[in-house]
Amino acid sequence: MKHGEKQRLAILRAGMKTWEDDPMNFSIRSVARQMGISHAVIHYYFDNTETFVNSIAFHAVAIGNSKIIVFLIAMNHHHVKHLTDADRCEHVLEVNG
Repeated sequence: MKHGEKQRLAILRAGMKTWEDDPMNFSIRSVARQMGISHAVIHYYFDNTETFVNSIAFHAVAIGNSKIIVFLIAMNHHHVKHLTDADRCEHVLEVNG
């Protein structure tokens, strides 16, 4: 894996953690603060906040991150439209114990 790919993945993971910890205050700047980098670095890899959020959403669904998936369900985000009602319930139950 090349350095740029590693950096992009690290940013995605930090974005997921920030979203999990405080979804209401999620921003590119909050992720940058968590990583100790400039928000400009994130903009280098992701054009804007929408692209960044969509990338995190795609990654979260791909790995089955229920905490973020439940939030995406509430947002009616396009990356969770394919989930069946049973899948949705499973993620909600995972988060709510």
